[in-house]
This record gives sequence, C-alpha cells and structure tokens, in this order.
Amino acid sequence: MKSILTVWLLILTFITHGQTDDRISKFEKALGEEESKALNTIVLEFDKFLQEVMNYQDVVDSRQTYVELFAYGKPWFDFSDERFIKLSRLNMKSGLKSALGHYPDTVWIADDSVYYIYDYHLNPDTTIFSFAFYKKSDRDLRDIQLSNLSPEELETLTQRFYSYGNFDFTDKYFQALNQVKDDSDFLLEYCEALLEVGDVPLSLSSYGLLNSSPDFSDYFIQRIIVVEYFIPMLPTRISMN
Repeated sequence: MKSILTVWLLILTFITHGQTDDRISKFEKALGEEESKALNTIVLEFDKFLQEVMNYQDVVDSRQTYVELFAYGKPWFDFSDERFIKLSRLNMKSGLKSALGHYPDTVWIADDSVYYIYDYHLNPDTTIFSFAFYKKSDRDLRDIQLSNLSPEELETLTQRFYSYGNFDFTDKYFQALNQVKDDSDFLLEYCEALLEVGDVPLSLSSYGLLNSSPDFSDYFIQRIIVVEYFIPMLPTRISMN
C-alpha cells in the first residue's frame, strides 16, 4: 500500500512539474525572448539583493518581508547604486520596460501638483499625447512641503515619478499573464483585479497581495513582485552607455 501511494505521489509531482514548465514556456514566449531573459536576470539580481540586505537564510521569507515594507511604509534601501543602474539599463535596452507599461515622457512639479505627459506612438507618423495630473494628496506628496525642498530634493522627487508606469491591457506582460491565468486561482484573481481596478498605489496593492496568502516561491509570484515593487524603484533617467 505504501509503495502504491509513493508511486502516485511521484506521478502527481511529474504531472504538476510538467504543467508548470508548460505555463512558464507559454508565458515567456508571449512576453518575448529578450524581455524574458531580462526579467529572469532582474529576478535573480533581486533575490541576491534581498539576501544581502535582509540576511535571511530563506530568500522566500525575504520576498514576503520586502512586500510588507510597501504595505507599512516604504523600503529604506538606496537604489542609486551602479548595480541598479545596470539593471535599469537592461530593462530599457531589452524592451522589457515597454512590455510592462507606458511610462511618463515628461514630469514636472508645480505648486502642489505633479504633472505627467505620456507619449503614445501608434505608428511612426502618429503620436497621441495623454495628459494627467496628481494633487498633493497623492501618496508621494503626502506630508511633503514642496516649497521647502531644495533644487536637489525637488529633482530627486521628480525622478521618482518617471518610474510610475501607466497600466495598459495591451501590454505584452499583461497579455502573457493572461495566457496562463486559467491554471492558477491566484493569477486568475490577479488579472481580474487589474482589469477592474488598473493601477493602484503600491501600499494598497501590497496589502492585497499579502492578504491573498501567495506562494512566494512561485515563479509567477516572483515576477509579479519584481515588476510591481522592484523595477519601479530602479533609476530611470540614466545614460544608456
């Protein structure tokens, strides 16, 4: 009886592993070869970074703690180091950044508002300008007296807003997730939430992620964490050389 049970467990393990491999292959094919390579590299570097700064033996615990930082405040890490600049460069050169969403082409701060301009290029001859502004109640202006900031501090704040992507259902990343969502209750709920709500503050999305009790060792959960909570922290206005 024990041997029969063991055989069945092995069979189930192989079946599950095969299904997971198929989903990963489908996801990476939809995302694109170069984009997937870049994302995989950034995921590996993210885990290395977590183990360095948190000193946890289990990197899975580190991922959860990292997300919790967004739920209860903001991470205290300095993301201006050269290693992060290299990852940001990889994000841009590989096409991954474009696959993840639209990012502001112009940002400026005036009075108590932050202004963005997104340039959408539908084809080489057409550009549509999308304009949006966010008042001082926005999460990154709360409790900040803009008039008291030095020019350097104002520039740092402005740079931060360049990393705020504008979610689009046509983006390759969302389409790739959409292709594998039906085999995962979490991904199904996650994609449905994106469709219903779209972009939300990281503090709120992190609460939602934690409350869903995800498996932080899961391939797709890893990438969602990196896309939502790590890549936006990378420097954006950098030299491409």
